[in-house]
Amino acid sequence: MTTTTPDPLPTEDQREALSELISLALVRIRHHCREGNVEQAEELADAFHNIPREMYGWGRFQWRAFRGMLELYESKYCDGDGPFTKRLDEIHKGT
Repeated sequence: MTTTTPDPLPTEDQREALSELISLALVRIRHHCREGNVEQAEELADAFHNIPREMYGWGRFQWRAFRGMLELYESKYCDGDGPFTKRLDEIHKGT
């Protein structure tokens, strides 16, 4: 079994920016639920659900893994939700 090493935790500025990204995702999830797009809401929630705790050291924070989840979401739903990956890349650029 291959073990992946966690990345260094995000800086305070990066955590603030990630929090804003999480907030945007929650707004989009709410919108999808109101529109009856339950599967889309679930997949967006799945992409984000570990980040609040991982960015503070609970679990294995990995930029690449998070980006992969966002890429998967965006490949299925290109409806103006993001681009989350572009925003994530801007946040990560500071490391």
